[in-house]
Parts: sequence; C-alpha cells; structure tokens
Amino acid sequence: MNKFACCLIPPKGLSDPVRAGQAAVSEGVLDLLKKVRACPASYWPTAKEGVLQLLARGHQMKHPGATEAERKERRDQVAAVLEKARAASDVEFEMNKEALCTELKGDPVRKASDEQLAFKTAYFLLSPGSADIYAAVLRRLATQKAGL
Repeated sequence: MNKFACCLIPPKGLSDPVRAGQAAVSEGVLDLLKKVRACPASYWPTAKEGVLQLLARGHQMKHPGATEAERKERRDQVAAVLEKARAASDVEFEMNKEALCTELKGDPVRKASDEQLAFKTAYFLLSPGSADIYAAVLRRLATQKAGL
C-alpha cells in the first residue's frame, strides 16, 4: 500500500522506462506553459488567476489531505513558475522548459504520513468510475496478451 501509484498507462513520450507513467515532462504541462507565455500582458492577471484555480483543483485531487498552508505554499510556487516562464526569453524558455515543467508539476516525492498515504489510496480507489477504468484496462491487456 505504501508504494501505491495510480498510473497504469505510460505517456506517449516515455523516456524513462523505470518510471512508467511518471515521465518528467508531459505534453499537457508544456502546452500550458506555452499558452501562459502567449497570453497578452493585458489579460494575464485574469488568466493567471484562472490557471492557478485550475491547477489548485488538480493539486487537491492529488493531495486531498493537504492543509491550507500547504495549498497556499503550492499556489505561491506555481505562481512563481508561471511568472518565470513568462519572463524568460524564447531561447531561455526552450533551454529551460523541462526544468520549468518539472518545477510546475512539483516534487513527486511528497513526504506523507502513513495515514495520509492510506487516505490518498482510498480516495483514488473509491472515486466514482475508478473500478470501471481498471476493468477496461485489464480487459484490454488480456486482449493484447491473447493476441501475442
């Protein structure tokens, strides 16, 4: 239970086979940073708030037991990364985009208590539809294995 990970399907650009489902840079995060950079300065304050709210909801799903202080700290970290991406020149952004994506995704190794780990596992496994997703993945894998 302590090493539970809900990633079953690896990303398209799997660069590290040991970390299936946990590649450092995802297309979605990179696309988000590109959109943040492309946002006109006049719209940025409003857009920034929307992006921060969207990412906060994702953080809440991944870390349902996070305290208010942890959520605020994460929001501040994300805001700093977004501003860093906007301030970078095109060349700087291209050279540092993987590091920015990694920073935006946050520390994958979150020190959590046994209680928090158990809560997170139960939260994911008891989410509506998770059993259907696992059943579909297992059927697909069985079909693929039968075809080999």
